[in-house]
Amino acid sequence: MKNFYTIRPYYIKIFVLAFAVNLIWEKLHYGLYVSNHYPAVSGYAVLLGAFLDAVYVSLAILLFKRFGSAFPVIAALGAGVLIEKLALTFSWWSYGPMMPVIPLINTGLSPTVQLASTVLAIYFFVSDSSHK
Repeated sequence: MKNFYTIRPYYIKIFVLAFAVNLIWEKLHYGLYVSNHYPAVSGYAVLLGAFLDAVYVSLAILLFKRFGSAFPVIAALGAGVLIEKLALTFSWWSYGPMMPVIPLINTGLSPTVQLASTVLAIYFFVSDSSHK
């Protein structure tokens, strides 16, 4: 088994990449929302969202590497739906008129697929770059 100190840069790379990708994603789809609370701190909300998404993506990738199954991706998709349902229920935000909504589950397309997409993309990017 590898020493934690020899694998630590790998996990730091995952988190930094996950934060950067999610920060871009959050910034790009922020305009699809209508903020119900604290409009003056929208930049803070984007940073916080990107940070929390990066934590989740990093943990999901660790599970993906450990168990090698599709479970973390499916869990990320489920988490995306759950987060959106909670946010809409508690009026943390609502969707603007440009947000595409998935029928039946009534959640926004972009936030619903965000975690699962970033888990997959970052996992394959980091796995591919670690073999070079």
